[in-house]
Amino acid sequence: MAYLPEQPEWTDGVYQLEKSDPVRGGVDGPANRPLIDLLKRTAWLKQRYEEAFSGLGWAELGEWAVGLEVTTPSQIVHYQGYWYRYGGSLPHTITGASPSLDDNDNWFNLGNDVSLRANLGSGEGFALVGQVSSYTALRSVVPSYEGQSILLRAHPVGWAAMSHGPVGGGEFIARKGAAVDDGGYICVPTGQTEYYWQRIPKKPGKVCATEFGLYDGAALDDIWTRAINYCINHSIGYLSTPALGPAGYTLAGGLEFINSTNGLVIEGPGMATKGTSPVITHTGANIAITFKRAAQAQSLFNAVILKNFTIVGNALATAFVRFSDFYGGSVLDTMIRDYTTGTAMDVYNDKGWTEVIRVDNVVVRTTQRGIWFHSNPASTDDQTLSFYGARISDFGFQHGVTTASYGIYVGDGTRADNLYNCDIDMMGWWEVGGNSTALYAADKARVDGFANFRYDGFAANAMTSSSQPCRLVRKAGLTGYIKLNCKNYKHEAGLGLTAGVTALTVRPWLAIAEATAGVATPHPTLPGESIVSVPGMKCKLVGTLFKGQHSVISVVGLPPFHRYKVTLRCGLSSTAQQQYIVNIPNGANGGITTRTDSVPSVTTRTDTTISGTTATSVSNSTAKNKNFEPVFITNAGNLPDNTFSETNKQGFDIHLDGTQSNVINDEYPVSIEIEAID
Repeated sequence: MAYLPEQPEWTDGVYQLEKSDPVRGGVDGPANRPLIDLLKRTAWLKQRYEEAFSGLGWAELGEWAVGLEVTTPSQIVHYQGYWYRYGGSLPHTITGASPSLDDNDNWFNLGNDVSLRANLGSGEGFALVGQVSSYTALRSVVPSYEGQSILLRAHPVGWAAMSHGPVGGGEFIARKGAAVDDGGYICVPTGQTEYYWQRIPKKPGKVCATEFGLYDGAALDDIWTRAINYCINHSIGYLSTPALGPAGYTLAGGLEFINSTNGLVIEGPGMATKGTSPVITHTGANIAITFKRAAQAQSLFNAVILKNFTIVGNALATAFVRFSDFYGGSVLDTMIRDYTTGTAMDVYNDKGWTEVIRVDNVVVRTTQRGIWFHSNPASTDDQTLSFYGARISDFGFQHGVTTASYGIYVGDGTRADNLYNCDIDMMGWWEVGGNSTALYAADKARVDGFANFRYDGFAANAMTSSSQPCRLVRKAGLTGYIKLNCKNYKHEAGLGLTAGVTALTVRPWLAIAEATAGVATPHPTLPGESIVSVPGMKCKLVGTLFKGQHSVISVVGLPPFHRYKVTLRCGLSSTAQQQYIVNIPNGANGGITTRTDSVPSVTTRTDTTISGTTATSVSNSTAKNKNFEPVFITNAGNLPDNTFSETNKQGFDIHLDGTQSNVINDEYPVSIEIEAID
């Protein structure tokens, strides 16, 4: 059996057998002419393929060994100081002890180590290999012509020693002309003005920080500066900063960006807490990163969204992020901690409004302020007061500092900063003592909208308590207001009532909502409403009714201009549940207590008149609300309705009268729920 000869040639066509052709074989036989044409064309294509592939660079398989498998034309094998390339059919498994004993006709000697390395190090080296090891090395390679391509193995120098291996590599193509090196997508060879290298995006429309030099343990400042500016300048909407290892990243901070061309999503290495998670550690005494407009003329609607971050601040840092003068700044799925004298998220009106801020699934720990809405004190433009439409959901704030802390802080006391039509859903944990507020409005500041507080932990404080309480809502100063439709859960506090204590004063609303202590401040534009209006807020007090002891708990400090629903519950069947409406119409009124349930007490009066021999009787029944002893409430100080008093005001009295005859057991549990209804 013989084989047809392989002659690389692109024939004009493939011969078609004719009906008149004799059936004869052999090299010149008509029956083999179509096969010969196909064979020539195939050999020609194979030759061109190998020539093209050889320019992509060699992949070193290692030392010659029987059983070693060659799978691509670019793979080379080292034998006695020389490198060999296999040119036969692939894949090929080495069976001989040397190239001459294996398949001698198809092994090609590329030269020894010295000559090969000399060629690689020459100006034509990349034509042989087609690849450089780092971005720095790429700057030393000058393109020979426009359209020439080269591979970048990895961006950072020294990547071989990194546990995560090569990152930030890719393919670059030569462009003609001058350009500015951006450290990631445009690489300008040293001293070169005629050509530059341009990265071919792996994922068009998305940029990865590894393409600008990111590695595990890297400092982010220069990397983020170049990467974010590239996205802004080229209208790219997505930048990722992936996790590459446990070391995480550092950020000195002070970065500022003018997001004037398009929206941008920046995704971090993940949301975590402690341990070996890849956190970003902010080391500077500044704001880590700011996004803003430079002028009013720039577009307002270039939202910036930060998501999937774990940020660790420091005691000197001002804030992690500032959003200034644009629409739609957002922080999502993020943990921020350790800004012990600073702020996690700063929203600042400098030249215009910053509106429709969104915070979702964000946890802030051991930080003085979670979110701060404030404006430039020197501004005279009213639009810089506006913080419209903020939506804050699943926001968790932990009071873990020894000084005062604030989950959401509005204003700074200098201007009427206005957080309006807001929608707030937040959780909280009160640790390391008290003096923490979920929502704080400084003097002159205004807040309105809806709030849902899901806090774990609550305490009613006696008026004599020296400790600072924790509050859900607090208004500072006598101007501005807070007007929120609210919900809150699990606000239960013990009265602290023990056997032998017959009088106790508590201020439970101090842990719900507080303005200036003891001052009834009306709403500045809505007469008859309080400076703090939080309908829907609830608190629950629990205590014990002791047999033989009549205790009076004075509940004080409820914001005036409100009505409150008060529900009493006790283990005695006659007082299983009683409901009252307590109306506190102004700041110096003792309150008007009205029963709204149970069977009324009825007084009947019968008047009889006699006319001659006819006696006529007329009965009049008067119903009044009835307190069921031994647990009931009265006006503050047990004063008559609409009584004005400086000592008994803004509240009511709870009576736990264990001297009543129906008190059989030594103790009964009692609960008192207070809800602001309008």
